[in-house]
Amino acid sequence: MNMVSCLLGLLLVVSVSVKDAKSEIRVPPTILSPREGQTLIYKQYQKVTVYCNATGTPKPKYKWKWNGAEINSQHIKYNETDGHLDIPSLSERDEGIFVCLATSTFSKEEKAVALSPLVEIRVARVGDFIKRPTEYYNVKEGMYIKLPCDKELPAYYGATTFKWYKTYDQKNTEIFMDARKFIDQEGSLHFSYAQTDDQSARDEKYKCAMSNVDSSVIKLGNENSLQVNSNGSSIPDSSPHVQYTTSGKLLTVEVGKNATLECVFSGYKAGGSNNKTVPVITWLDQLQQPIGDGGRYQITHEGRSLIIMNVTEEDEKTYHCQGTNLLGSAIGNLTLNVTSRPIWVQRVPSVTLTEGKDAELTCVTRSASNEAKPNAPIWLRNGESMTSGYDPSKYVFNPDKTILTIKHVKKDRDIACYQCEVANSVGMVQDDGCVNVVVPISISVKPNEIQRVKKEDVVELTVVATTDPLYESEMRYSWIFKNVTYEGSNAPPNVTYDAVSKRAYINTSVLTDEELKKIVGIYRRVITTPVETKHIDVEVKLEAKKTEPVVNEAGFDFWLIILAVGIFIVLIVLIVTIYSSCRRKQQEGTYPVDKKETAAGLDPEKELMNSRFHDII
Repeated sequence: MNMVSCLLGLLLVVSVSVKDAKSEIRVPPTILSPREGQTLIYKQYQKVTVYCNATGTPKPKYKWKWNGAEINSQHIKYNETDGHLDIPSLSERDEGIFVCLATSTFSKEEKAVALSPLVEIRVARVGDFIKRPTEYYNVKEGMYIKLPCDKELPAYYGATTFKWYKTYDQKNTEIFMDARKFIDQEGSLHFSYAQTDDQSARDEKYKCAMSNVDSSVIKLGNENSLQVNSNGSSIPDSSPHVQYTTSGKLLTVEVGKNATLECVFSGYKAGGSNNKTVPVITWLDQLQQPIGDGGRYQITHEGRSLIIMNVTEEDEKTYHCQGTNLLGSAIGNLTLNVTSRPIWVQRVPSVTLTEGKDAELTCVTRSASNEAKPNAPIWLRNGESMTSGYDPSKYVFNPDKTILTIKHVKKDRDIACYQCEVANSVGMVQDDGCVNVVVPISISVKPNEIQRVKKEDVVELTVVATTDPLYESEMRYSWIFKNVTYEGSNAPPNVTYDAVSKRAYINTSVLTDEELKKIVGIYRRVITTPVETKHIDVEVKLEAKKTEPVVNEAGFDFWLIILAVGIFIVLIVLIVTIYSSCRRKQQEGTYPVDKKETAAGLDPEKELMNSRFHDII
């Protein structure tokens, strides 16, 4: 048994040595951050550092690309060892779309390259207004009027606010919102009803201003002049009328973002409800049920704004704003369109499988409800497009390209990362998944499948396996015998097992007859890794005993007596037979001589007596 253990240990050492010479631990890179596409806004000249972190074996090296090309700029640097991207002083020249590449390089220069989601970096700013001539507006006192911020707003990045000023001789007086005045999300200034003091004085102008939350710079727009014609008396009462509701692109909101719905009503009532001269605004859902301020809903600006936080597809419906005063009411209808970039149904997985199998990668998306279907996916291998030049017998796509199958994978050539890009009218999403291939479990020592044994025999149950070095430490052995599982160093009854050498056997010489009967059955040896399970079955049977003749016992072993008597009789018969035969021959040989001598007058008996040996004195 010691010799067997020694040989098994030697076998293990040899197998490991051979395996280490031919294999290595390979794990393709997985990018941990950033995991989602993002837009990062920084102040002008701010230092920017973006980190890219990935796992993999060998340890990945990093590269960043800028607007789809290699970075060739003195102002943008990256560290290929720890992955961080540095822009010491961000300006508009450094803006763009960045992507991180993490590369693990194996022996024979085989590589796996993972790509991060897109990172957009922008300077927080507001562009300049296009210079235009003064716009003139004329309104009758008590009537509604709207002053647009500009015909075309300048480009801006980051959270931006709108303000209005009355300017005169380098002096800017801010106009604040109240129950009568409102600035919508496009920057337009609304008056529910105009008053004479809203009028632009001589050389006084209205100007819209835009400012970025992260910037102290305020950009003033073009001049507007407002003329308010007096009634000559008090403002007449009037019932509510819908003058403005959010429309166009502002009613289309991506899933996960906030939707802002706005309504402005005209109407006047002196000493109206709650001492307000303007209509009171309430919000209703599509079932005409009131929407209260709280939870995912925020109602602001005297009720003119309804903010729906973190919209979902279920928020796509028609909402109603109702303006009411003592003279009546009016309702505005706003239909919210919830849209989205392609929404993931099945992201690209990372898979590990054994050699010879087929790897299947999925890339399934959908658009938001009632939106056009996304375009067909575009696939990349290690960041390189697979639109052409690939082996169609090796890389197989289903008709809509949502499933990629890599056939009969091998460790030395098929470990790689795959990227899937899907676009629709709103935008594009990208995902990254890697294929890792490992050497399968190999059984290096196994016993005979059927073993017939009898008392004093040894039942051999030793099973030794090897696997890919990636999973050596995770390979587990267990037994299943008569529907009972034995794990770790445990073994079925009467089995002697060494967890180090994996030597396993049953020594029947130490078993009772009853214990011997219980070892009969199938011993299943199960070997598992995180990606594979194999088993070896050994069936143990007992040999049948030879049938011996049965003699009834008496008080004494009579069969011995019978045997002795039989032998004695045979001997007597044999002696008698021999004696008779000899006697007969003797008689036949002497009878004629005696007759002849007697006839001649001789006495043979007397002569015989005289010629015998004499006693010695």
